[in-house]
Amino acid sequence: MRALRLCLILALPMLGFSPALLAEYRNNDPAQACALLSDARLRAGKYRDVGGGAYKCNSRRRALPLGDAVKHSIRYEALGDAEGVRQLRLTLAVNSTREQQPAHRRLGDYAGTLTGHALQAPLPEHVEAAILSVAPGVWQLGDAELEVRKVKLGVVGYEVQFIIR
Repeated sequence: MRALRLCLILALPMLGFSPALLAEYRNNDPAQACALLSDARLRAGKYRDVGGGAYKCNSRRRALPLGDAVKHSIRYEALGDAEGVRQLRLTLAVNSTREQQPAHRRLGDYAGTLTGHALQAPLPEHVEAAILSVAPGVWQLGDAELEVRKVKLGVVGYEVQFIIR
């Protein structure tokens, strides 16, 4: 099955179709979803009940060393219910007006890795551009939905969230 999928991904562009049409959110196994970014040092802990029928696993916030004392950070979460994971979320915390663009680029890199692991498809360029410019929006990638959100925190801080559903 995997070989057929690879053949289709390689052949469809020659026929005028995008490989993104084959993407689907398939990683609803909690153990797999929690480990999707382990190689990027964002391994989420155990999938656990957080009350109200909700479950999640999350990584610790990881500081992004960007050359100055400002500590922007990133975090990965897999959210769902007892049946499995329904949403993957990366959250970039931007804590000052300095070094914002490099932090946005790092979120774009992580989003590309997460999309590749979770959907076996590349992050669309227009979604990466939205992350870099912090332009909120929702896009379809096959059966999956990708979203970029901006959440204001205090006077200068904000979060940028990249979500796969």
